Amino acid sequence: MDIIKKMLTSVSTDRRILVLLISWGFGAFLEGMAGFGTAIAIPASMLVGIGINPMRAALVCLIANSVPTAYGSIGIPLVTLGQITDIAPLQLAKYVSLQLAPLNLLCPFLIVIATGQSIRALKGVFFLTFIAGISFLIPEMLVSFFMGPELAVVAASICTMTAIIICAKTLKVTDDTYRMDINKVPVPFKKGLLACLPFILIFIFLLTTSKLIPAINQPLNLIKTSVLIYSGADASPYTFTWLATPGVLILLASFIGGRVQSASFGEMFLVLAKTIISLRNTIITIITIIATAKIMGYSGMTHEIAETAVNTTGIFYPAIAPFIGSVGTFITGSATSSSVLFGKLQSFCLRNL
Repeated sequence: MDIIKKMLTSVSTDRRILVLLISWGFGAFLEGMAGFGTAIAIPASMLVGIGINPMRAALVCLIANSVPTAYGSIGIPLVTLGQITDIAPLQLAKYVSLQLAPLNLLCPFLIVIATGQSIRALKGVFFLTFIAGISFLIPEMLVSFFMGPELAVVAASICTMTAIIICAKTLKVTDDTYRMDINKVPVPFKKGLLACLPFILIFIFLLTTSKLIPAINQPLNLIKTSVLIYSGADASPYTFTWLATPGVLILLASFIGGRVQSASFGEMFLVLAKTIISLRNTIITIITIIATAKIMGYSGMTHEIAETAVNTTGIFYPAIAPFIGSVGTFITGSATSSSVLFGKLQSFCLRNL
């Protein structure tokens, strides 16, 4: 991360451009790859490291992370929502990309305004800010429409980082108000490549095992286990796909990348164990929420709540649907968990309108 930070901060000395690049571009990349707060914690610490006020750094990263969360951690929120509601993840990704389109354009402007604490901060970087939004929006929509949710934000973030870097190098923004004294340290290509290798491998693995390459995707999807957890009416088995799943591919990329970086398997397994221990509460939360959602679904609770909500609000239900989603995220701390808890409820309500 220190090497990647040096690479990113060598792009410009303008505070607004660096904040856009790190919080919007790199933050979205981390959200697409990992999620679960990393897209705020890591970019914010990078910004603090180059001299941005800690509160301001946290603020811009929170604003930046408000948009790509639906596609976080290799699209897990939408993939999980598709499994819960029996709606194809590809279809969900299409609708979500359309809903997020205006926000993808607006968010970079809000980041720059928050960075400069005034709308005047857009002076001199308005075009670059617009490019940061449009270069994110178009790839996200294209990937969502033709591939699904897994790589939508990853591809979009790579495109927007590339666009910001090109604009920063060609437009030569100079404004002493936002100029930062940064000690630019050149990073050798090999060193930079090794630092980015785990991310590159994840992208390659996900791309080669996606539906774009059926010869690989279809055989991997056949390696699965189905468990019948309920035998009543409308029961369906819970299916575990062992290889064609982002989690396994991320682990594989991490171990290969770590080994190339000269880390021993012992060191990597130790880090893995520490990570599992530190995330134990999150793991327990997600497991229990999935169990709760299954119980609510099979017992008829979800259907009853949905009918009550629709009967109470009628055609105005879509107006309160986002509020229900935000409550789920606030309670569980996760877009994925919120999808599990309220996804079927939302689909029932909308179908019954």
